Amino acid sequence: MYKIVYPYQTSIYGPNFLDTIKHHVKTQNDINLTNLIIQNENLYQQIYINYIKQNGKKLAKINSIPLNPQYPLSYYLEKMGINSLENLAPPVRPRVGLAYPLLALPPPPPYISPYIAL
Repeated sequence: MYKIVYPYQTSIYGPNFLDTIKHHVKTQNDINLTNLIIQNENLYQQIYINYIKQNGKKLAKINSIPLNPQYPLSYYLEKMGINSLENLAPPVRPRVGLAYPLLALPPPPPYISPYIAL
């Protein structure tokens, strides 16, 4: 299980970090996510999503950067100009859930994906 803590709060499920993020971006593509902060246990990842159109198809490129665990989440939110999580959108439920067993996974390394079709 992974928690999205920015720009809204929800839990997402999947077999591994990258497949879970890709699935969430695909199912939530109508809101054009560009920046996410995701929690895996006590570790955070910042996700940047870039969109392009190619041959009439919408594609997304996902970049993942681990956040330094020496700093609290509030440090990174302040750098983004956000004072607290209280002003963010209320928690939402993903439209499509995956039925995978919950696994304690190690933090993923930084990652830049190829563009994925949405």
